[in-house]
Amino acid sequence: MGRLSERDLRAVLDLVGEAHDVEDLDEFRAVLLPALNRLLPADFAAYNELVDGGVPVATITDPVAPPSQLEAWARYAAQNPLYQRFMRTRDGRAYCFADVISRRDLERLDVYQEIFVPLGLRDQIAFTLPAPRFLTIGLAISRGGKEFGERERGMLDLARPHLVQAYRNAELRQRSASLIESLRTGLDDRQTAVVVLDADRRVAFATEAGHATLARLDRRTFRRAGEEATLPRALQDWVERPEAGHALALGDGLVARVVRGGGRGAGDVLFFDEARQILSRSALVELGLSEREADVLQELARGGTTAEAATALGISERTVAKHSERIHRKLGVRSRSQAIATAAAAASAGDSLRQPAVAS
Repeated sequence: MGRLSERDLRAVLDLVGEAHDVEDLDEFRAVLLPALNRLLPADFAAYNELVDGGVPVATITDPVAPPSQLEAWARYAAQNPLYQRFMRTRDGRAYCFADVISRRDLERLDVYQEIFVPLGLRDQIAFTLPAPRFLTIGLAISRGGKEFGERERGMLDLARPHLVQAYRNAELRQRSASLIESLRTGLDDRQTAVVVLDADRRVAFATEAGHATLARLDRRTFRRAGEEATLPRALQDWVERPEAGHALALGDGLVARVVRGGGRGAGDVLFFDEARQILSRSALVELGLSEREADVLQELARGGTTAEAATALGISERTVAKHSERIHRKLGVRSRSQAIATAAAAASAGDSLRQPAVAS
C-alpha cells in the first residue's frame, strides 16, 4: 500500500466514525454507501448480498439503480470478475477490475455490457465483509472516468477492518434489541445467557442462563441477591475497559461479548456463548478458514495461550502464530479477540440475512 496523505487518512476516519454510529444492520447498509461515495468520489456504489453461487438476495445502490439494471444484475451478478475472484480465493480485501481481468476480456462479459455500459461505468473496486460460505456480503464502488489504483485500494484496505467491526457491532446491537424485547414479554425459554448491567456495573437483569453463567464463572464470590448481584471481578475489569466491545475468551470455554448502552455503562448488555457452539469447525470453515485454522481459532477461543493451543493440536507455537496471521487476514482483523468476535458474528449473520430482499 502506498503512502496515504493526511487528507486520505481523515477521510477514512470519517467513514469509520459514521459506520460505528449505526444502531442496526438496516442503518449500517443505508449509511455505508453515501459514506463510501464521499471517501472515494465515484458515480455508483452498491451493497450486495449474494447466495448460491451469485444469486442476489439484497441489493442497495447509491444512486438508486433503474429497475432494468437491477433485473440485469439478478441475471449476471455471478459473472462479475471480482465476485469470481473472491469465490476462488476467499480474499476479502479490495481489488479492482485491472487486478483480475484484462480490459478486452472484461468488455466481452454480459455483466459489463448489460450493467456497466448502460450506466456509463468503466471500472469497479470492491471488497467483502466476513460471512458464512453460502453468503457473500460485498461492497462495490464504480465510476466511468479514471480507473481505480493503489491509493483507492489502500484506503479501502485501511478502512475494511474497522467496517468489519462496525458491521459486527450493528449485528450484536440488533440481536440485543431483539432479545431484550423477547425478555420484556416474558420469553425466557431461549436458554440464552444474557446479563443487563446498571450504571454501577451491577446486574440489573439476567436470564436464568445468565445467572447460571455468572455462577459458573465465579462460584466462590457470586451471589444471587435479587437483581443486584455484582459481576465476578475479572469480568467486571474487562467490561470497564474501552476495548471490551470486542470479545473475551473465558477460561471455562465461554465467549463474552458486550453491547454498550447510553451514558456511563447504563444498559450495557453481556452475551455469553459456548465457544464450541458458535465457533464450530464447520462454521469456521464456512467463513473461509482452513480446517487447521479453524482448529487453532477454536483452541484460542477456549481461552488457551498460544503454547496451550500448540500442545492441544500437536504443533509448534510458531505454527500456531502463522495460522493466527492467516486467520486475522481472512477475517479482516488485527487481534485474537477481534477474530473471535468477528467469527462469532459472521457465523450467525446468515440467520438474519437468509430472507430475500431487494431495496432500491
